[in-house]
Amino acid sequence: MTEAEAAWLAGFFDGEGSLITYPSPRSKYGTAWALSIPNAHQGAVEKCRQMTGAGTVRRRLRVVPVHYKPQWLWEINSQRNIASIVRQMLPYLVVKRQAGEDFLTIWSDIQE
Repeated sequence: MTEAEAAWLAGFFDGEGSLITYPSPRSKYGTAWALSIPNAHQGAVEKCRQMTGAGTVRRRLRVVPVHYKPQWLWEINSQRNIASIVRQMLPYLVVKRQAGEDFLTIWSDIQE
């Protein structure tokens, strides 16, 4: 990603995204991370995938009233891809900066 793309993605991620841990029996550490951004604008989440070359975009199924707009989800489960993307976004993150730092600290401990 270019610096401008990383800054744009960081702003979009700060406002809409999440970086969470979840139990994962496939991981030898028992947990894994997921980075995701849901949005009603399919083009915006496709841009995230295209800029980073990582993750998938899918329509998010929601059990809500019919008048809500369809929602799209860009999601990454590859720990290496998450690490690369978070490193590039970190200088521009505000709201989710601590979550990004926490992930990178844990990731670096695992890699040693």
